[in-house]
Amino acid sequence: LDDSIVNVSTIASSRHVGPIKPRVEEWDRNLRLFSDTLDEWLTCQRNWLYLESIFSAPDIQRQLPAEAKMFMTVDKSWKEVMRKVNRLPNALRAGTQPGLLETFKNNNALLEQIQKCLEQYLESKRVVFPRFYFLSNDELLEILAQTRNPHAVQPHLRKCFDAIARLEFGTQAATPGDGKTTPTGDKDDDGPKTVSTNDILAMLSPEGERVPLGRGLKARGNVEDWLGKVEEAMISSLRKLTKSSITDFTQRPRHEWVVLHASQVVLNVSQTMWCRDLTEALTCDGDRHKALQECEDKNFAQLNRLAELVRGELPKLSRNILCALITLDVHARDIVTDMVKAEVSSVNSFDWQKVLRYYWDLDLDNSIVRCSTSMYISGHEYLGACPRLVITPLTDKCYLCLMGALQLDLGGAPAGPAGTGKTESTKDLAKALSKQCVVFNCSEGLDFKMMGRFFSGLAQSGAWCCFDEFNRIDIEVLSV
Repeated sequence: LDDSIVNVSTIASSRHVGPIKPRVEEWDRNLRLFSDTLDEWLTCQRNWLYLESIFSAPDIQRQLPAEAKMFMTVDKSWKEVMRKVNRLPNALRAGTQPGLLETFKNNNALLEQIQKCLEQYLESKRVVFPRFYFLSNDELLEILAQTRNPHAVQPHLRKCFDAIARLEFGTQAATPGDGKTTPTGDKDDDGPKTVSTNDILAMLSPEGERVPLGRGLKARGNVEDWLGKVEEAMISSLRKLTKSSITDFTQRPRHEWVVLHASQVVLNVSQTMWCRDLTEALTCDGDRHKALQECEDKNFAQLNRLAELVRGELPKLSRNILCALITLDVHARDIVTDMVKAEVSSVNSFDWQKVLRYYWDLDLDNSIVRCSTSMYISGHEYLGACPRLVITPLTDKCYLCLMGALQLDLGGAPAGPAGTGKTESTKDLAKALSKQCVVFNCSEGLDFKMMGRFFSGLAQSGAWCCFDEFNRIDIEVLSV
């Protein structure tokens, strides 16, 4: 097409064009019309292809009736044009049909309007359940296209909750002889069958850990509403489990207690109890140095006991929990050893203040984490039985700095060569405070709309975000 336009222009500018000038001008007009039509045609095709898969879902048609109607109009017109072209497959004649350019312009205006309405519709869903901000439009539409069936949301849960691989739904006996047909086509009447209900009983992590979610939680209504309730139930049930686990800790030996609770609860309570013992040692009336040494001996004994457990036969899940606990206990042991060496004798000593310390605050009735002068309430985001990082002195310095920054409502920017653990340390601090942490790889293609959507999500959900390769973002985008 471009070659033909150049050729015709060359002929039209020739001084010998006189006798055939009207034909050259007609060709020029037709080629330019064809060029304009083709541009609109391709735009229409691209948008139609994208929206067609969306509006073929009955749930989306039900929720956006006006837009679905508009799309049907475009769809009908598009198919009509393509039918005509199929009957007359000659590019120039098909592309210069009278009124075709106007048809495509009208269709494109309608498609643009539909896309704007679709954006607003998705925004309204994201406002109700802010974790949807971290999903792309396509991922969100996949979830919304299945709102009638709560079980269809299962594969997408990991995108909203890091450690919820599946939700466990309740079951009830199916009414006998309800005439369901099996895949082979036989009537299915033999014996009692169970069907899933809308009751959500528990969350299951990728490692297979099961944590109950309390009573009365149902997957009813819009997907964003009941996912919001799942989030609330997750936080409240983990808080309750942590509280009851503290009581249980005092009633049985530690090596028995370890395998009876959820991984996250075990780690949290274990650190809370370690912190309580050390605080008591540093505030006792007698010889504080001796009390610290006793704490150190107790730590050694507990670690050896855990090592014995790990050497034995254990289910995979319990082994995961113990490995994470040993990782944290080794760090706790190092802290106590350093404090004994430095002969720390006061709770206000910086050697004690600089480490992450866990407490159960009776006034807030919640778990809190302190580090130096900063205080943070645990987020109770479910983490599953995930492994934890080995904490080095450098990690400790990063935590001290980042916790101080959080207290002042600032961000942090760990710097260093590739592969040294900047992202992992940030993620591990989020695990230590039970916060959701979204890792996002920035690229040159990031525009201000995507950044805006991301920040809306962070502000509304209270999650953290780790922007990897932050320096790749264009300055113009960042300044917005």
